[in-house]
Amino acid sequence: MRVSSIACATVTALLLSGCGGSGSSTERDCIGYLYSANTLDNDVAKWMVVPPGGTLQPFVPFTTPADSVDGQPGPETIAVHPTHHFLYVTNQNTNLVSEYRIVEGGGLIHLGAVASGPGPSDVAFGAGGAFAYVANNGATTVSEYRVNGNGTLTPIGTLDIGAGAGYIAMDPATNLGYVTSFTANTITQVAPKLDGTLTKLGTVATGPGPFACAIDPKDRYVYVTNFFANAISEYRIASDGSLIPNGTVAAGSAPAFPTIDPTGTFVYVPSLHGTDIEEYRIQADGTLAAFGDVAGGNAPVNLALSSPAGFAYVAATGDNAIRVYSVASDGSLSFLNSVQSGSAPSPSKPNGGEPVYVLFAD
Repeated sequence: MRVSSIACATVTALLLSGCGGSGSSTERDCIGYLYSANTLDNDVAKWMVVPPGGTLQPFVPFTTPADSVDGQPGPETIAVHPTHHFLYVTNQNTNLVSEYRIVEGGGLIHLGAVASGPGPSDVAFGAGGAFAYVANNGATTVSEYRVNGNGTLTPIGTLDIGAGAGYIAMDPATNLGYVTSFTANTITQVAPKLDGTLTKLGTVATGPGPFACAIDPKDRYVYVTNFFANAISEYRIASDGSLIPNGTVAAGSAPAFPTIDPTGTFVYVPSLHGTDIEEYRIQADGTLAAFGDVAGGNAPVNLALSSPAGFAYVAATGDNAIRVYSVASDGSLSFLNSVQSGSAPSPSKPNGGEPVYVLFAD
């Protein structure tokens, strides 16, 4: 995980696929699939999530295409298309986005890879999945694509936002997007034109080092984790999609990817330079009220929810592990167990395969 990487992801990024209805009893009982990007192993691992307790049944990892000169693709994040038929992996070391088709049983068929700008960090979708957008962490640009019927991506343009692009989130309700800039301490609002290319609408200030943002699924609020301030910036979404500052709240050490539950009630924020996950409740005015924290392992970075099954999965980068939690009705997390993700730690890989991103697909 690169410290300079930042992300802006909607809750709808944590979705989709469908368990196979035939096959073994485990396959029939499964409630979804979990995918994990292991950045040092250059692969993505897959598990079936089965009851009781949201247990993870491992599958053999599939390798992202080694189509770079040094064979180090460096998978960073994973995104699933709104149709649930396709999956995309950003590869920061090769400036490519790998394309896959999702088949029954959660398997992936490699379709190819498309060029992005320097350091692609995330994929977001607009117009119900007709277009895809990739924020380029190593540049000031967002790459724009048309999503073809077979899942491959066709480049249609590039938007320069004028500051270092982090990750992009597209709000499926308004079709407006937000791009964080780690270096400029801003969020840029963008809107797609009819041809799918983007227009820059304006920017709003954040705290120091905006690492990631999350959009409330009810389209009311946006929350931005500020890596260098150990805080979360809170915003209200105006009727035109612009962001209105709504205060700040304290977070853990180097807050990473925030996750909002599908009901728009709770927010979870891992502390990348710590060992905990902060738990918040969204209040009536959109501000966050901390109500607890739970141990998240060493360097937790990203959390995926398996709603409505009531489980959470955390990528603990420093432990080379995926940690499993139950989610209570009051939003609190309780640790259940953990599984290794990627190769075991070694002198050349102190953190093993180093999982940096998890995504649940139901």
